[in-house]
Amino acid sequence: SGSKEDMDKARVFFQKAIQEDSTYAWAWVGLADSWIETIFWHRVTDDDALPQAKAAEMHALRIDPQNGEAYGALGAINLLERDVISSEKNLQKSLELNPNYSYAYERLAWIAVMRGQEKESFDLYEKVLLLDPLSTRLKGSQGTIYYFIGQYKTGIEKCKEFLSLHPGDNFILWALAYCYAGNGEYEKAIETLHQRTLGTKTNWIFAYCYSKLGRTEEARQILDYHLERKQTT
Repeated sequence: SGSKEDMDKARVFFQKAIQEDSTYAWAWVGLADSWIETIFWHRVTDDDALPQAKAAEMHALRIDPQNGEAYGALGAINLLERDVISSEKNLQKSLELNPNYSYAYERLAWIAVMRGQEKESFDLYEKVLLLDPLSTRLKGSQGTIYYFIGQYKTGIEKCKEFLSLHPGDNFILWALAYCYAGNGEYEKAIETLHQRTLGTKTNWIFAYCYSKLGRTEEARQILDYHLERKQTT
């Protein structure tokens, strides 16, 4: 769901699997991915989670050098480290080993966006959703792409289309709030964030929308929270 509690719970299960069989590469990959997702959802800082993710991913590759998902995790880590060249290389390796790994395509789509290759990005997302048509996590990711390329109205329409199939989904609502904020519909963005069952009141979109609406004290409280959190990590 993206909540800190669920991600913490997932790590506990992966760690239990590793305790049962430390040579089970898939458990190490799952542990790495759970750390990667905590960064994606801003539940921990990169400094806290990246070393943990990298250690688990490298352990998986030592056990099984032909594990495509392990290379996918390494590509995601490279992307978080802003090493786009290594990320692309490892994601392509992931797909050589497992051509049906949807998350490798998703991460390549984000690289295409970074390079201004919008058509290529959406072509990759078509593959993603053909491979995993029920994943709301991946649909929310595609919705967020529209925000980053400035196609806010199209993003709003796409997210609403997704929500008609998955009412109340947290991932898609998150993407919809991004697009509303980008389109200058700040009240709607705040209202959308409040609909999320796992949403925190410290999300940066709240602060951005509050500042645009002249609610500077509320925006400052969120900014102070993140500054204090950064100083203590």
